[in-house]
Amino acid sequence: MAGTASDIPIKRRRMDDTDSIFTDFPGNIKRQLAIKLHDLCDTHGPALESLKFNNCNASDDNGGIAFSDAYCSVTPMKNKLFFGAIFVDGLIMISKFLEQGTVPGSKSERHVLAKLLDYIVDIGNEEVWHGRLDIIVNQDIGVSAVECDNTESLGGKTSAEVSTGLERNQQIIAQTVVFSFLQKQNQPLSKHFLFPCFGIEGTSLVIYFYDSEYDVLLQSSVIPLLVPGTSKSHPKVNLTAILVSWLAVNCKYLSSGLQETLKYKDETAGFFLQAKDKIKIYEKELKSGDVGVLVHSVSEAEDSYEVSPHGLNEARRRLYEVVWRRMEDS
Repeated sequence: MAGTASDIPIKRRRMDDTDSIFTDFPGNIKRQLAIKLHDLCDTHGPALESLKFNNCNASDDNGGIAFSDAYCSVTPMKNKLFFGAIFVDGLIMISKFLEQGTVPGSKSERHVLAKLLDYIVDIGNEEVWHGRLDIIVNQDIGVSAVECDNTESLGGKTSAEVSTGLERNQQIIAQTVVFSFLQKQNQPLSKHFLFPCFGIEGTSLVIYFYDSEYDVLLQSSVIPLLVPGTSKSHPKVNLTAILVSWLAVNCKYLSSGLQETLKYKDETAGFFLQAKDKIKIYEKELKSGDVGVLVHSVSEAEDSYEVSPHGLNEARRRLYEVVWRRMEDS
């Protein structure tokens, strides 16, 4: 049986204007990408934890509440997820490219992969003018900037070690929940309704996800936007932050949705119960103006994690092969 377009290596496909980024992408950078993506499949990368509502003012008797006045008391549930557990589709897609040079057959997936590779390779030449272009976030993504109350200098610490207002942030949680319901209302035929909202404070990033079909709320661990450079250089952009942002921004194409173990009743966030008096408003009567933002900047024990979905293990294996094959070749 002939392979599908998604299984055909680029050298056997007709070239188009964007294909040079796939054929010319440096092998040494492939290995760096594979290492960071492999981290998203195990405990070395950022984690996701499920949050449960204790109480909130989502259906206050006195009327609507602005996001800035939202009250959400949440507690983390027992188990954690690897960040890659909800992006199996995207990780398999990019791992096939890194391992075999296979380019996605889907035009949309090919476009988002090319965007990532273009960004990482920069433009220009390091000996003359060069640099990264601005990142534009799609109209499907929510971004919330949190005002930093910590005036202390990082003093050599990573941003993840400095206390932030990003974790269990009431305003961002409220925005994430509403945004998911709005997307479900506007895109009822989506393959899943797990949508992200970014929280940014100083040099730290947290990504929240809420699924308005299964009532599951997830929060990533704090991800530093910068990592220390060499002793003589300024901090550098954290490649892990770039990769998780790329996955989340393109969740429409790359997210596999919730893994099955999170769809059980005892894993829900309890928002439906909290908002029961006004849940129909969240489900059918939300409104939006100009939703979307342009952005111009960019050790736990393993047995505490949920069982990895099968596809994540495939992506992990492919990425492992890329890492070790390139180490042997170098």
